[in-house]
Amino acid sequence: MNDREYGMQLQEKFELYLLGLIFTVLALAVQTAKFDNINIIAAYFELVSWVALLISGLVGLWRMELIPVTACQVGPRPSKPVLNANSTRPQFSSPNVATLSQPLETA
Repeated sequence: MNDREYGMQLQEKFELYLLGLIFTVLALAVQTAKFDNINIIAAYFELVSWVALLISGLVGLWRMELIPVTACQVGPRPSKPVLNANSTRPQFSSPNVATLSQPLETA
């Protein structure tokens, strides 16, 4: 496993933890709510916070669904730098990407 894969796994675990925490806080807030003798403004803000937590959880689920698609579209990065004879800086070789040292081909 290289560093990029490890970083992606670590980020995915963190996002899953955060998503679980959001839904846990939402469930706790809904279960412990009491609207008996409460100010109307406080009740309004509590309902707004429920909606905000729900939206944040749903956006997190949507984002988790899009992560594999984005990773496939970006594709793997080249792992070894190549030194160009005219340059002292290493450049990553990729057949589809033009570097600054290569002139762009015009049709």
